[in-house]
Amino acid sequence: MQSRVTLIHNLTLTRPAQGVLAFGVWTNRKFRAVAIHNCSSWALACRQHAAGADYFAESGYDRRVVALAAGAVPLRVQGSLIGAVGVSGLAEEEDHRFVVDALLGLLKRISVAS
Repeated sequence: MQSRVTLIHNLTLTRPAQGVLAFGVWTNRKFRAVAIHNCSSWALACRQHAAGADYFAESGYDRRVVALAAGAVPLRVQGSLIGAVGVSGLAEEEDHRFVVDALLGLLKRISVAS
């Protein structure tokens, strides 16, 4: 999956230029976890926590490249991974729930409009 951020929006920044850059870097790390493992970043983080393993030592990935943190959810079309939706700024489980709720709301609106 080729990585490209289409939109980043953050309303609570005091210094937007620095905050958006940091936010983009962090969410890109979550997106890489989705792309590498074809699951939500939350699922990956939970699996690694349950296993008690050192993901970075075992996988060889750098902490500056991949994040084991909730908030990125894969988007699939006919089973194929086409991208991810991600947020950051809440507690981990809340980041994940926010994305899932937003996607469910979107699907509901689309099905009503059809």
